[in-house]
Amino acid sequence: MKTKLLILFIGLGSLAVCQDENQFESKSIIVLSTTKTYTKALRLAQRYANDFQIPMNLRSMVVDDENGLTSSVLCGCGEQHGYIPRGRSDDGLYISIELSSGYSELAKNAKYLIVAFSGDPQSAVDQFGSIKTKHKKATIEPIKVYQGCMH
Repeated sequence: MKTKLLILFIGLGSLAVCQDENQFESKSIIVLSTTKTYTKALRLAQRYANDFQIPMNLRSMVVDDENGLTSSVLCGCGEQHGYIPRGRSDDGLYISIELSSGYSELAKNAKYLIVAFSGDPQSAVDQFGSIKTKHKKATIEPIKVYQGCMH
């Protein structure tokens, strides 16, 4: 019985470490718009990509009726990890559609975000000037992106 409890505590301890606050990185995203439907988000993303001459990259996300978006890519481990918010390893200047639920810092009044940039906060400020002149409603949002274990 003691051995089983020890294994349980070790397992729970490694789970807690996997979600350690130190495994989050401070970044910023530039949000162009928010909407409640994927159809509208896609239409807006295509328009912004064309108007701003910024490439669109949907990051292999597909519409999932239950969760909103999910990744269509299998991890090296052979598993699918569902929706992974932008900013984990894919920073840069491109238009994407993201789930607001992927960012705990953002208001949840809309389901989808149309994002033009993700990266370190200073790079976001550098990009923001040129984007804001083309789209007055654009905002910079500070976020924390989980960089730890996905398993």
